[in-house]
Amino acid sequence: FMVSRVPGRRICSHFHGSSLRARALCSESEGSNEDSRMSEDEGTPLFSDLSSEKLSFPKDGQVSKGAGRRSGFHEQVLSRAQTTSSDVPYVSRHFTMAPGELAAYLERKGISYKTTDTHFVVENCPFCHPIKNQTDNQFKLYIKSSSGVFHCFRCSAGGSWWKFRQRIDGVTAASVQSFVQERERGFGPVSSLSPKASDISSNNGTLPRPDNKTLDEMVKLLVSSTRLGVLEYLVEKRKLTSEVILKYRLGAVLRYFRTREVPSQPSEENCVVFPTIDQDGNLLRLKIRSLVEKSNQLFLPRGGARALFGMHTVPKNSSVILITEGEFDAMAAHQETGLPCVSLPNGANSLPPEVVESLEDFETVYLWLDDDVPGQNAAQKFARKLGLRRCFNIKTRTTSGGRSGEGPKDANDALIAGMDLMALVQAATRVPHEEIITFRDLRDDVLRELENPRQVEGIGSECFPGLTQLLKGHRSGELTLFSGRTGIGKTTFLSQLSLDYAAQGVPTLWGSFEINNVRLAKALMTQFFTSRTQRPAVELVPCFDEWAELFEALPIFFLKFSGSVPVDRVLDAMEYANYVQDVSHVLLDNLQFMTSGQGRGMDRFEVMDDAIRRLRSFSTSAGAHVTLVIHPRKEARGEELSLSSIFGSAKATQEADNVVVLQHGEEDPPDIRRVEVLKNRFDGHIGKFTVVYDTNRKLYIDTTRGGSKQKRAVE
Repeated sequence: FMVSRVPGRRICSHFHGSSLRARALCSESEGSNEDSRMSEDEGTPLFSDLSSEKLSFPKDGQVSKGAGRRSGFHEQVLSRAQTTSSDVPYVSRHFTMAPGELAAYLERKGISYKTTDTHFVVENCPFCHPIKNQTDNQFKLYIKSSSGVFHCFRCSAGGSWWKFRQRIDGVTAASVQSFVQERERGFGPVSSLSPKASDISSNNGTLPRPDNKTLDEMVKLLVSSTRLGVLEYLVEKRKLTSEVILKYRLGAVLRYFRTREVPSQPSEENCVVFPTIDQDGNLLRLKIRSLVEKSNQLFLPRGGARALFGMHTVPKNSSVILITEGEFDAMAAHQETGLPCVSLPNGANSLPPEVVESLEDFETVYLWLDDDVPGQNAAQKFARKLGLRRCFNIKTRTTSGGRSGEGPKDANDALIAGMDLMALVQAATRVPHEEIITFRDLRDDVLRELENPRQVEGIGSECFPGLTQLLKGHRSGELTLFSGRTGIGKTTFLSQLSLDYAAQGVPTLWGSFEINNVRLAKALMTQFFTSRTQRPAVELVPCFDEWAELFEALPIFFLKFSGSVPVDRVLDAMEYANYVQDVSHVLLDNLQFMTSGQGRGMDRFEVMDDAIRRLRSFSTSAGAHVTLVIHPRKEARGEELSLSSIFGSAKATQEADNVVVLQHGEEDPPDIRRVEVLKNRFDGHIGKFTVVYDTNRKLYIDTTRGGSKQKRAVE
């Protein structure tokens, strides 16, 4: 078994000055490639090429050095795995594992291993024929620490990290995806069938596409219609040139959107049309965005492919690409730098596997996401998916004299402000590895959080301002415990809260072990309808199809579990959803149902404590917020719940970042509930606010006016 430093290997390098622009420009022509030469790799361990190198297996587990090349076994294993198993989500060969992810998974599955500098070596390969207690048959399965690529030198099993997980867990990716159900067409009962990964990632005509004639008409309308004012908006306000607008094939259209003020009377709004076209010129999808209200947007056709905007402008022989959060940013960056520039299909919310696959052959990837806390957190997460070694991060708000500038947060704002966009690209830095970091790497981020405390607070709740005043916001990487007596309305409150965050772009995964998915989806959709129309729930049925289409656009997914389920299976599905759908909010209702029957006596407390520990670990490593419902102990009637009322041992409240309970006193009216924050690790504020249940609209109304009663916790 060999690894090597590959002499002269062509990998991603950081270009500076005119050579960066020259490389992008020369890739569009068939001229000289002098400016496109890459720097030599500083030393990247790779599996050696089996076709040319002899393999050896050192007894001490150390890995010897030998010759190798880029098209080595590491790439062969991945290539074979990606082409032979369409049920496994696509994993880039540049993929970088999250710190501790590999060790945590092996320990969770009870797999013994030893480590080298670059690999985990498994004692007994779970894919091999019987080992028969022969030591010569052990420690043959090697897993690359940085990427999860595995290969057994006894049974020849191999592939990507998710291929390994698929075989260990005993389920296909399609089966896991059925746990994370996606609604395809129609609503009604949530189907147990969902599209396979191959149907999503392949573009073989299985997904609906818009008509090219429709786009042609929209482009003509943009150029010819002065009444709409779309072209004037793009040129004068966004500072985009007509050449760039035509190159990216933008269009214009009039579209009706419902307004929150008068939902029953849709308003006609001027819209800009962003087409998604692949490198072969195939039109995949249209995004229509209002010029009046940014949030008023839709995608046509429904269920179309998720792909990068502007991909048709990227030369097929280009090895450099710049990725932005929004379409205007991509156009602005391309206009000023000449680099191939594209934008993400869902902004900073997600990076789907099919998009990762389309970026596989680029050697240098620039990430230019919004220079705020959410954007930079997304840049860190996406860089791991794409590979830390080839990713560079561009920050628009430059630093000078030790102080962070207030400058614009994205590329288009930088263009409008008259900044030198090429200088910003030249100042791009590598995304640092999370386990090897210095204060120099953290300095700008620390200052950004000090100067922008509201961004650190997270996403505020629009339906429960009282909760926002107490907890400040919904933050990634936290564990929230939610409790309340049986029948008090915990699921109703959380469904409304999760819907609030999902509508703000937070990909959400619901796991209800007590209520089936049909009832849960019905409750969510009912609240979605009543909260936006102010109409009673009974009026949903006549306009069901219209609102079902709107609801389907929300990033909400469901776990197909009920009753008692081992926490390992739940975590497997959560991790899959976090990788494939970039889910950042997971709700589990509830811990007692999920762990019922898995322990007796005191053992059940150990089972619950272990589940909480693993969920806490997941939220930290995956950067996701986990909301866990726990029933309280049986308290005397009339007594309000406290931290000691949470069922189980003290470990539950110790591990949690936030503890929230839904209270209802004996003297309270039947429709009144009090939401009380008992623990808030972020800034210590605790307190309560009152909500009223509207039986006609099936949701809670926050009565907060001018602030909820709050106090600072005393350590």
